[in-house]
Amino acid sequence: MNEGCGYVKRVPLEIPDHECQFGEWYSYNAEVERRYCECGEYEERSHTLNTVTSHESYQDGSHKVIQDTKCQTCDYTAENTFDEACVCDILIDDKDEKNELWACACGYQIPVLHIFDNGTLSDGVTTYNCINSGCSYSYQNEHIHTTDTRFDKVSEENYCGDSVLYCTDCNMVLESVPVYDHDFLETDNAASIDYDCINCDYSYEQIKNPFLQSSVVEEEGMSRTLTLDEEE
Repeated sequence: MNEGCGYVKRVPLEIPDHECQFGEWYSYNAEVERRYCECGEYEERSHTLNTVTSHESYQDGSHKVIQDTKCQTCDYTAENTFDEACVCDILIDDKDEKNELWACACGYQIPVLHIFDNGTLSDGVTTYNCINSGCSYSYQNEHIHTTDTRFDKVSEENYCGDSVLYCTDCNMVLESVPVYDHDFLETDNAASIDYDCINCDYSYEQIKNPFLQSSVVEEEGMSRTLTLDEEE
């Protein structure tokens, strides 16, 4: 080589063909991981991330969110923290007669008043259910009946109707007694006597003519006509 000469002859380095042997996966950046061969070649893929979230309550209706993220196949880790308002959507207890207790993921708790429906009456007992979503609290009150009596008409020849004892508040039937005896009001006419039940629509007419040997019966609704001979 001549002194002072800057000429350099470059001779290509012959690298024998080989099959790459890649090592462990390492984090390259927040998006991908790589693994290398001794020859300089590498493989690249996205991280397989798993994030674990925890909370630190400030006990004032807000909390700190801590997100710890790790890649399952390389050494990549990251942490993200921020503050947010509590969301109390975990039902802790709904057995209190006034409130149900809800909690946030951070542990912060708030009471929420029950809101009840109008109640369902069954066998003299009214059951009230809380209508708040997720709440199963209910309570019962025994219903005190205010009673009255009515007459349910049937209007048959041998059956007047039912005497019914019921609650004027809830309309529950407390007792029903069948009445088979009509209570007639008699109207004396020139040729007949009319019998009209004062409780139902049943009535009949009795002919006074004693010389009629056969019965004359007129069916009209629940009415009929009889001779005095028939009554005897």
